[in-house]
Amino acid sequence: MATGYVITREGRVAGVIPKLVEIDGNSMKGERGSIHGINFDVAEILVVDSFLDLKKGDVFPPGYTNVAHKYIKQDPQVQIENNMAALLYENATDKQKIASVEGMLGNLLFDIAIIKGGQ
Repeated sequence: MATGYVITREGRVAGVIPKLVEIDGNSMKGERGSIHGINFDVAEILVVDSFLDLKKGDVFPPGYTNVAHKYIKQDPQVQIENNMAALLYENATDKQKIASVEGMLGNLLFDIAIIKGGQ
């Protein structure tokens, strides 16, 4: 489960949300708490896939990948559109694979007909 951190411009931890559930605008919600009203002029949200046992005032260590994009709350309509786009793409890919198999089968049948016709 991911942990959300509010990090100041100086790299200090201003807030910690273990077991992050979602990011909604300027707030983070976890299973046991939330932080609201994050001022993005002086801080940012950083989400990592592990719990680092950092407290307020600690310096956040470099080298961690921010996975905040996975937890941003989306509009349900946008989620439906994204799911539909993924399904349409998968459908087109499957149709291409079927057409390729049909082409190979046609070539195989043609080769068999040539072999049988030569006897």
